[in-house]
Amino acid sequence: MAAGHLYRLSAWMRVGKVGTGTPMPFLRCEFVAADTQGNLGQAHTDAYDAAHLGAWQRLSGEFLAPPGTVQLWLAVETGTNGRTEIDAYLEEVSVEPIGRLSLFEKYRLHPLPPSLEEVRGIHPRLYLDTIRIAELRQAIQTTHAPLWQELRQRADRAVKSGPPAYREHDNNSGDEQLWKRELGNTMPVLAMAWTLSGEKQYLEATRQWALASCGYRTWGLGRLDGMDLAAGHQLFGLGLVYDWCYAELGEEARRTIGATLVKRTSAMFEAAATGKAWWHKSYLQNHLWVNICGMAVAGLALFDEVDDASSWIGLPLEKFERTMSALGPDGASHEGVGYWEYGAEYMLKFMDLARSRLDANLYTNEWWRNTARYAQYLALPRHAWTRDNCIVDIADCPRSHWYGPDYLLRGLAREFHDGYAQWLAQEIEDAGVASPGAPWLNLLWFDSELNRSLETVNITDRTLEPETVILYWLPV
Repeated sequence: MAAGHLYRLSAWMRVGKVGTGTPMPFLRCEFVAADTQGNLGQAHTDAYDAAHLGAWQRLSGEFLAPPGTVQLWLAVETGTNGRTEIDAYLEEVSVEPIGRLSLFEKYRLHPLPPSLEEVRGIHPRLYLDTIRIAELRQAIQTTHAPLWQELRQRADRAVKSGPPAYREHDNNSGDEQLWKRELGNTMPVLAMAWTLSGEKQYLEATRQWALASCGYRTWGLGRLDGMDLAAGHQLFGLGLVYDWCYAELGEEARRTIGATLVKRTSAMFEAAATGKAWWHKSYLQNHLWVNICGMAVAGLALFDEVDDASSWIGLPLEKFERTMSALGPDGASHEGVGYWEYGAEYMLKFMDLARSRLDANLYTNEWWRNTARYAQYLALPRHAWTRDNCIVDIADCPRSHWYGPDYLLRGLAREFHDGYAQWLAQEIEDAGVASPGAPWLNLLWFDSELNRSLETVNITDRTLEPETVILYWLPV
C-alpha cells in the first residue's frame, strides 16, 4: 500500500444470525508503518444491513492511505468490546487503487443553487456584497457605532500583536492544538475592519495572520492534524479572508491561501465522507458543526475555481439538515450554556449562508424560535453578574460565557423579531460579560429597527435582603 494514494476496500458478506445485542459487522482496515510502531489510523466499510439478514451484501469503503503507510491488515469488526455472537461469511475481499473518491459525486451540488450560480466570479459573496458593505459603512456612523468601536479595538490589538508563532504544544491544547482556534477567530475581525474602513494596516495584518495559518506545519497533532477544531476555525477564517479581501490580497498571497484551503479541505472532506473522522455522525455535537461549517465556507469561497468544492458544500448541507431534524422543540442544549454558545454560533453561521447562497431555509424547527429563551432562563439575576459568574453551570458548562452570546441573540432577534433576545444581548454587552469570539457578527446581525417589545420593571421586595431586586419581563 502506498501512502497518499486512494483505495477502495470491498467484500461480499452474508450474515446468517447474530446474538442479542451484537451490532452488525463491517470490515476494518488498519494502516501499518514500516516499523510497525504507532497508530496511523484506520478506515472501514459500511455495515451489513440487518433488514436483509441472510442475503449477500456488498460492503465497501473508500479512503486515503495516511503518510507513513506501507501495508495494512483487515478484520471483521462489530464496533464493540462486549460479548458478541455472529455467523458470517465473506467472499471476494479486495483492496484496489482508485483515481478519486466516488463520494465526491454523492455530495456534489448539481446543479448549483441559483443564488450561488449568480455570484460566480464575484467577490465578496459570503455574508457581504457591495450593497451590504455600503449599508454597513453608513450604519457604523450611527446605529452600529458602538459595535464598530468594539470590533476596531479587537482589530487594533491583533495588528499590534501579530499572529502567534507556531508551537507544537502549549499548556492546555493537547494534540488538538486548540490555541489555533483564536487565530481562525481573529482573521474575520481583521478582514471586516479592512473592508469597512479601507485602512491599509488592517489589510496588511489580515494577510499576515492568514499566511501564518497557511505556514503552520500542523493543524493538530498525529491523527488530528487537519481533522478537528483547529482546522474548522482556520478554514472558516481563511475562507472569509479569501472572499472579502480577494482583489487586494495580491497574487502570491491569494495563491497560497487558495492552495491551503484546497489541501486542508480536501483532507477533511475525505475523512468526513468516509467515516474516518470520529465526529462524522455527531449530529448534536459541536465538533461536527464547527468543522463542516469551516468546510462549507472554503467550498463557497472556491466553488467557481475548484471542481470538487461543491462537494465541500453538499456534505455540510446534508449533515446540517440531519441536525435540524434531530433538534427537539424546546430550544435547550443537553451540554449547557457554554457549548450551546459554541454550537449555535457555527450552526447560525452556516444557516445564514445556506439561505443566502444555497436557497435553503434551516430555521424552521421550533428549536430555533425557542432557543434564545434557553439563554435567558439560565442567566443568573442581572445585578449578580460578574465576568466570571453570570450563567447557571449545569451540564458541561462554566459560569461565564464562552462565545458571545450577544451576537447570537441579535441573530435570533433579527430572525424571529424577538425583542427579549435583543434586550438580553444589550444587557450582556452593557455588563461587560460577553466573550467576543466573533464580534463582526454583531455588525451583520444587529437589527436597529427591531422594537424591543418589552419593558423592564424593577420591584424591590421589602421582605428580602435590602439589595435584592426582582426583575420582571413584561410584553408591551
